[in-house]
Amino acid sequence: MSSRSTDLVAAGGVVWRNGPSGPLVLLVHRPKYDDWSLPKGKAERGENVVLTAMREVVEETGLPVRIGARLGTIEYDVKNRRKIVHYWSMPLVDDNDLEPAADDIDEVDEFAWLSPSRARRALTYADDVEILNRWEKVGTSRISLLLVRHGRAGSRSEWAGPDRSRPLDERGVAQSDAIAQTLPAFGPTTVYSARPERCRQTVEPLAAVLGVPVRSADALSDNDFEERPERTIEAIRALICAPSPVVACSQGTTIEQALSAVVPAKLGPFESKKGSVWAIGVRDGRIVVADYYPSLLPED
Repeated sequence: MSSRSTDLVAAGGVVWRNGPSGPLVLLVHRPKYDDWSLPKGKAERGENVVLTAMREVVEETGLPVRIGARLGTIEYDVKNRRKIVHYWSMPLVDDNDLEPAADDIDEVDEFAWLSPSRARRALTYADDVEILNRWEKVGTSRISLLLVRHGRAGSRSEWAGPDRSRPLDERGVAQSDAIAQTLPAFGPTTVYSARPERCRQTVEPLAAVLGVPVRSADALSDNDFEERPERTIEAIRALICAPSPVVACSQGTTIEQALSAVVPAKLGPFESKKGSVWAIGVRDGRIVVADYYPSLLPED
């Protein structure tokens, strides 16, 4: 989950909360440039862009936020290099009313909570306005399901035991660690796993970070899907409707086929690499976001 080594990579977000007359978004003032912009900053070695966005936004605002819908990227040239900035919607945790405060007031010295229309007029850069326009389409949606495909496992032909017991290999363990580091940013409270050991191993580190058990969900296994696809599809629908974000680890065929049945086709195509994550978001009872993360490893 990285860009070319010659690119400058940064990430940030549209921080927002509910106001008395609708959502409010947070702009930051940078005294060095005397501009009003969206909070963002450069990636550090060893972190993927989701973690960059979280770290930079927290450093610049001091506010507890979570990752929401992906808002895409903007690109521009800086000193003969291409800079790529990734953005997400970032709702305040529990919609609190804490006051923002930057770690370094030389970088950010003022804040403004504004309606989207006022923020559009106040932003200094057209690229930030474009990100805000994207946010208005999907930004207030709620990420309800993080659907994970298990990490890479050892070769089936070289495994003597039952296939359901085949464990993660070295890369699979690294993918599991990246999932454990990254998915807490989305605010999940429950973790489910299909029956195979490689599925459970993929989300056990995440469950440990969250302090919750890994719950079994047989309906998410490929074997169960082949026998009773309608049961699996209903299980996915139920997870999407859960009151707080859910992580569910499954297998490739199940993920691709179930998403094709449940999620609007315009949000596809629905592929599923090992170690990948789909973030499904809803608004007013409808699925409006299906963000695909092929890998959370920073080097991918």
